Amino acid sequence: SLPQPQKLFASAAGFDRGVLTAVILASGVALSLNIADPDLWGHVQYGRDALASGLPLTTTYSYIAQGYPWINHEILAELALALSYDYLGAWGLMLIKVGLGMGVIALMIRRAREQKVGLLATAAVSLLVAVCLANHWTLRPQLISYVSFALLLSLLGWCFEGWEGTWQVVFRRPKEPTEETNAPLVYSIDRIKYLWLVPILMIVWTNSHGGFLAGYCVFLAYLGLRGVEVVWRKGWAATGLLERFGMFAAVTGLATLINPYGLDFHLWLLAD
Repeated sequence: SLPQPQKLFASAAGFDRGVLTAVILASGVALSLNIADPDLWGHVQYGRDALASGLPLTTTYSYIAQGYPWINHEILAELALALSYDYLGAWGLMLIKVGLGMGVIALMIRRAREQKVGLLATAAVSLLVAVCLANHWTLRPQLISYVSFALLLSLLGWCFEGWEGTWQVVFRRPKEPTEETNAPLVYSIDRIKYLWLVPILMIVWTNSHGGFLAGYCVFLAYLGLRGVEVVWRKGWAATGLLERFGMFAAVTGLATLINPYGLDFHLWLLAD
């Protein structure tokens, strides 16, 4: 006798979860390459020095730039590395590294499943990403940029659920409208409110790695293009949503000023 449909669907869902769990674990193996980054010792030591005596105003451990002003744009990451190594040791650092990598892959898989991507495509792309990241997935501040960028994209996708995946700008209406050209502008104000988490993410990112600048540009581009879509579809009625987007962009930009150097940090970036 054939199995009941409910049991068949339940077993299929369980099979999918099992495969994707195996993919996440396999990704962890790929991202666990046990090679210490050449700069790891420096990041740990700089973090220890900052914990012991605060941020130095000039370079340390330098024999060609003594007394040169030093803006440490990775201080939060270095504090985390120092504390992790001192309290958890090398094993702890490896577990943190692997855990962060598996978390990024899990975010990708979750988003792919939400968008109804097939099991084979999801597994293949996730493993490909893990293998390609392996040589770059070392214990250094760049990891914060990878993780923060993945969190930013996941948050944007969740906040604009229903809007993403639809084409809202149509220059010439076809005689016979298709599903794409008739797609409604669907969004949830309650979800969009969670974009206030982006400034918090940006504070951590700004104090951990200079890649925050790329993340902020992506955020601005995303909101800007969503703004174009909503104006195209709603005209003057889009004013309220545009004001929200502007507030999110402005507050996120101001959040990057929350660092030990304030505006001097941005001026240093510009000069660099």
